[in-house]
Amino acid sequence: MPRTITVEREAVTLDALLWRVHGVRGRGLLEETYAINPGLAAVGMLLPQGAIVTIPDLPVQATPAVKVVTLFG
Repeated sequence: MPRTITVEREAVTLDALLWRVHGVRGRGLLEETYAINPGLAAVGMLLPQGAIVTIPDLPVQATPAVKVVTLFG
């Protein structure tokens, strides 16, 4: 479930905000955040104090297939 965050500090970037919430970078989070927050890209690189941003959930990752290799059999 996406969360709504209010920026409480000055000079916070969206990438840093996503890092604080999810602890990861990339995975399309930046693009998805811009998609669900119309007009956010027009704000600029630094989010203003008091800005309200909806943060998407992390995408569900498929569990990797495990291949069992045996030496004797």
